[in-house]
Amino acid sequence: GKIQVEAVKLAVKEVNDKGGVTVGGKKMKIEAVLRDDETKPDVAVRRLREYQNDGINLLVAGTFAHVSQALNEQVKGGQTFVIVPNGIQEKTFEKNEKAPYFSSTMGGVDAIGRICGDYVAKTYKPKSVVLFLPDYAYGHGAAKGANKVFKEKYPHIKLSEVWSPVGTPDFTSYIIKIKETKPDVVMMGHWGNDAINALKQVYELGLRKESKIFYNSIGYTLASGVLPTPWMG
Repeated sequence: GKIQVEAVKLAVKEVNDKGGVTVGGKKMKIEAVLRDDETKPDVAVRRLREYQNDGINLLVAGTFAHVSQALNEQVKGGQTFVIVPNGIQEKTFEKNEKAPYFSSTMGGVDAIGRICGDYVAKTYKPKSVVLFLPDYAYGHGAAKGANKVFKEKYPHIKLSEVWSPVGTPDFTSYIIKIKETKPDVVMMGHWGNDAINALKQVYELGLRKESKIFYNSIGYTLASGVLPTPWMG
């Protein structure tokens, strides 16, 4: 979220340095009105109402999929254009689910699960795989996609799931649970601080020495937030 805010500020500065945007034939400076959704759907909905009451009808919001999907539900009347900078479950794009002015820069996360599941099966040829994912919409979408591929194309691979809540400070119990199953591959997909902490603890507890660690999506922000040693495994 913090990195995204900095990106917004930079974009606004670049546009305003060039004179702003053209509206009705006139150049106008733009302003970013920033508010925190606290990574909670109910708070995000309250923030949406605040923006609407202030006459703001273009919103870039939702770093986490469950927040983005809550916003989609609230703008089905077409009263606000919402752009979300994160992946969301594919069902959100179905005709009867998607709000008329709602878009995602990353698309559906089910596809990430399908693509990564197929890659892991072909590359590592494992006998067993654990999906270690965050317990919210993004994780469930990725798990849905992975399950579909494994069950349809690789039914011989034993698949299990371990879920961790958003904001987990200590992943020890989850990692120990994974170690006990002795999987050939662990497929991870956490985001934000959870991703950084989970990867560090996977390294510290030695899971990488027992299983292949596969991460389904890594961006610059995550890669730069983790010390080099976990990546070296």
